Amino acid sequence: MARSTGSARSSGGGFQLPLVPLAPLAVVIIGVSVAAVTALVGVDRVRQSAEQSAIERAELLASAMAIRLGPEPVERWPALVYEMAEGAKVEAELSPPNLDPGRPLAAAQPGAVALLAEAAPRGFGGQGESRVAYASQRLEAPAGGPSALVVAVRTPASPKTARLLVNSVGELAGVLVAFAALAAYALSKATHEDVDFVRQRIARMAEGGRGWGAELVPVRSFDQVGVVTAAFNALVERFAVAERAYRRDLARAEGLDRARARFFAALSHELRTPLNAVLGFADVLLAEVEGPLTDSSREDIRVIRSSGEHLRALIDDILDLSAMETGKLRLTRSRVDVHEICGQVCREAVGLVAGRPVELRLAPGPPAHAWADPQRVRQIVSNLVQNAIKFTESGWVEVRTSFERERVVIEVEDTGPGVAEAERTSIFEEYGQAGDVRLRRHGSGLGLAIARRLTAMHEGRLVLETEVGKGSTFRLELPSDERGLP
Repeated sequence: MARSTGSARSSGGGFQLPLVPLAPLAVVIIGVSVAAVTALVGVDRVRQSAEQSAIERAELLASAMAIRLGPEPVERWPALVYEMAEGAKVEAELSPPNLDPGRPLAAAQPGAVALLAEAAPRGFGGQGESRVAYASQRLEAPAGGPSALVVAVRTPASPKTARLLVNSVGELAGVLVAFAALAAYALSKATHEDVDFVRQRIARMAEGGRGWGAELVPVRSFDQVGVVTAAFNALVERFAVAERAYRRDLARAEGLDRARARFFAALSHELRTPLNAVLGFADVLLAEVEGPLTDSSREDIRVIRSSGEHLRALIDDILDLSAMETGKLRLTRSRVDVHEICGQVCREAVGLVAGRPVELRLAPGPPAHAWADPQRVRQIVSNLVQNAIKFTESGWVEVRTSFERERVVIEVEDTGPGVAEAERTSIFEEYGQAGDVRLRRHGSGLGLAIARRLTAMHEGRLVLETEVGKGSTFRLELPSDERGLP
């Protein structure tokens, strides 16, 4: 079997993703995502720390400058503020009392730093590269002089520390993700190889035809694949034990069936010899060769002969069933006119309806030629007609023949009691009967079973259409003459 490690496969109606490339890819995606989130969080924390440091520096410088301005004359404050701001590399302004609030808040314009302090004594102003952290310190000055000192410290949009953090996180994440991807690839590759090995061994077990338990799957690892393999081997061993027990029971049952078939065949042959003698002597007595018979004696001999005929039919059924079970029954097919056979069966079965309010009739029709064994077709039709007559106490039994879709169809319809739904399957089984218990004593329960088996041997079909209280119709379909219809 071909192995597939880098492409998706469809098995059992579902779509399966490949394990070997998928596991490292998942590790890479997860690792990069975690590194990106870590870098973003770290950059945000660095930015917050830089802004807090800038505010604290602005406050510290504002306090120091205010202390430095305290003893100096007010006239010198602007020059001192400028010198101190230049030295500290920050922006600082004195806040006069009459600032214009409509001026833009840009730290690069004169007076803008002082405007920042109007809203709050400390905070941030501007945006981008012009973003500043500011702090204000009140001054003790004469009336009309500056009232506050505002110091602004620029805060870069992306501190150098943040860039270093991003670079460090990226390098560390790259190394870790690479190691994790290699480990995941190695693990998934080993797992895939173990699974593929188990699959190939199972496929070889299924194709070998040596039975369950002939070759177990070696356990190559102690992970989940190994656990599943061990469980599969245990299941295979149980199946092997069950299979051996099943084969023993099957061989014993087949032996018993063969012994039963031989017993029935031998018994039937042994019974037929004395039965033929009984029937022969009954015919001699009815012929009055030894002298005239009284009416009572003639009736008794007729009962003996009728019972003997019934027993011979039963023996013939058992012999036929035994031959079919052992495979010794063979068909001799030829071109058969089933309509003619149905007529012969109806003429012979007239005696079965004598003295009963039942009419047996054959529907008119053209010759219907089938490719079948004439003796076995006659046996099937005879069993169907006799079964219909037996269960019809009044009314009629009609036999019809026709052609349908290259099939010869024989229908035997009666006005009997019908067959209940629960019994429609059992009547085709050996020794199975349905209907009135009193009528069951007059049959062996083999007629319909033999008819069904003979029909199957002809590659035909025998079905029952029935309705309780309205009668039944047995429909027999046989293949038509393969050399064409007349």
